[in-house]
Amino acid sequence: MAVAASVAMCAAMAACGTSVSVTPQGQPDGPVLSIGIPVDEPYMGWYADGSFSGFDVDVARYVAQVLGYGSSQITFHAVTPANAAAKLQDGTVALVVGDQTVPAGDDQDDAQDPQVSVSQAYLRVPDAFLVVENGDHTLTRPDQLQGQSVCVVTGTADRALVQETVSDVHVSEQPSYPQCVSALLTGVVQAVAGSEPVIRGLAAQTGDQYTSVMDATFGSQGYGVAVAGDKAKMLSLVDDAIGQMIASGEWTRAMERLQTDEPGLNGGKSVKAPTVHKADAKQ
Repeated sequence: MAVAASVAMCAAMAACGTSVSVTPQGQPDGPVLSIGIPVDEPYMGWYADGSFSGFDVDVARYVAQVLGYGSSQITFHAVTPANAAAKLQDGTVALVVGDQTVPAGDDQDDAQDPQVSVSQAYLRVPDAFLVVENGDHTLTRPDQLQGQSVCVVTGTADRALVQETVSDVHVSEQPSYPQCVSALLTGVVQAVAGSEPVIRGLAAQTGDQYTSVMDATFGSQGYGVAVAGDKAKMLSLVDDAIGQMIASGEWTRAMERLQTDEPGLNGGKSVKAPTVHKADAKQ
């Protein structure tokens, strides 16, 4: 039954080896802004029935609007943490929203890839573990993963966070969350690690008869908007747009809409907007 659930989940998720892009309907009135979005992260970046949804998408649309682009001028492209930098460098996308972790101190100089510049965080959340539901034998504490295997998605910051939290743990990587979940449900790994909203979304997708989320969260990571490393002016404009989204109340409204539609997000806990500081554009 667990194997069947993993196959069904992979079929439902667009990220199982699929390249996805959504172009504007009709003739765009002016230039088009290409934005990279994850497609396999429930609640955050999700693709189904021909459209993108999730909090990352709400942020992307708001930032694009502040930059002067209408809804018909936005093209979304599927990206993964592993290929986001390459797609920014080759011009496939101008921005990547989500999957670009901001360091804990919001220090943009600590970005993971020197070819990529990342905005200050528009969301900061802890990580969590997804485990197999096994009644009284379900793993409930991170220390129970000592000597076990944990799956993370290639290109994320989750490997380091897991290794900082659990000693003597083997961390394996897969290209996507559905593949990590498949490894979990088939017994290849004993847990999947990721940001808490994504992990809770994966649990909702698989069903509580198959998986469970550990109550204990760990670490912290920030979601940011990435641009190519030489686009300092664009980075400053994006930082300003995120600040406007928070100051205007639209960030809170978008999060409240999401939590109303998806009450399992973040375990029902309220999510607060991070403080965003205006960044001076580098000349």
